[in-house]
Amino acid sequence: MIRSSILLGKRYLPWRKASGLYGEGQRKQMQSKLLAVGGEKDVIFKDKTHLLSWEHYTTAAFEFLSIAEGSHLFLNEEAAMANFVPALSAVLASAASSSSS
Repeated sequence: MIRSSILLGKRYLPWRKASGLYGEGQRKQMQSKLLAVGGEKDVIFKDKTHLLSWEHYTTAAFEFLSIAEGSHLFLNEEAAMANFVPALSAVLASAASSSSS
């Protein structure tokens, strides 16, 4: 799991450069499937553009999962987790079935 504030936030630019995830005038891309997850009640990222921009960080498939009842740190919220676990399970099951085909 990679926090978007680490990779996309300017605050961590020295770390991104040191880890090879950011080069001068270019964006490094992963070669694996990528799932971005956001809470529908997130007051930090009300505009989901930030989360959807993860699509540009992979050359493989990208999917966005919006969690009902979730705020910014929804993993600490019981109601949001009740929505997240089945949704994540469905994404993982779909990925497993498509990779075995």
